[in-house]
Amino acid sequence: MDEIWQRHKVFIVQCVIGGVVLLIAWAVHSNLYADIDTTRRNVKLRYGELQEKIAKGDAPSRRSIEQQQSIAADGEAQIAAMARKVASVASAEHYKIAYVRENIEWVLANIERPERADYFVGLYEQLPLTCLSQLREEARTVLASRAAQLGRSLDETLGIGAGFQEDEVPIGIHGLAIVVDVIKRSFDMAIDTEVGTAVIDSIDEVRVAVRSRRGKMDRGETAQIVQFPVRVTLRGDPAAVLTLLRSFNATDNPVQRMTVLESIEGGAREREDSDRVRITFNLLGLHHLGVAGAQGGAGK
Repeated sequence: MDEIWQRHKVFIVQCVIGGVVLLIAWAVHSNLYADIDTTRRNVKLRYGELQEKIAKGDAPSRRSIEQQQSIAADGEAQIAAMARKVASVASAEHYKIAYVRENIEWVLANIERPERADYFVGLYEQLPLTCLSQLREEARTVLASRAAQLGRSLDETLGIGAGFQEDEVPIGIHGLAIVVDVIKRSFDMAIDTEVGTAVIDSIDEVRVAVRSRRGKMDRGETAQIVQFPVRVTLRGDPAAVLTLLRSFNATDNPVQRMTVLESIEGGAREREDSDRVRITFNLLGLHHLGVAGAQGGAGK
């Protein structure tokens, strides 16, 4: 044996090492590829079952699938069309620029300064809070001047006070746009009656609550609609107030959509000897996320 070992020890050692290597390779293959092999067998089995169902007519045909996809697409289009009647559908991606621009342009259109839109959008991209405060000041300057000319009074905060967080600015701009639109409608209101011209005398209190509330259409953890309240208190002739409330159903505004009236509080005459009513109503700002991307762009 010693003689055989001495003559062939190199060969014997090589065989032993080769056997060990093969054993290690087999162990590695078993550990790494066993799951892949099992998955491949399961896929083949499932594929065979599906083929058998198709052959028996138990599975939906390609035409049936296309019809269902068409119905789903039509449903999404109808939801988008309904949303556009009352809500912003501007994209909520890429820093919300589309959403912010839409509302900046709404504000500026109502104060007749549309050429300033690019300036404020650029300012928002750099300094969101500064954009909101400057936009409110620009609107306040125009509306306060108009109020003075008409002999009306106005809550010059326009519902936008201090304490906004940077991520609340897009909703703040949206709320400001709604407030400016309501004030413009109020100042434009002049209804001829038997006893004179009915007007809105004052907008005494405005508040935009930027904390969004969960919408009824939300599913699970996914928000479909961002909604927030805008509260307005005003004083005026009953005929003018009624006309203002009815005007919320119209779409003849810069964004061409209706204003959602959530609730009305009060509405009684101030005093028995007064022909003026004081009324508080709550509006809803809506941003529909279910069709985000329909208008391109996005927001922060």
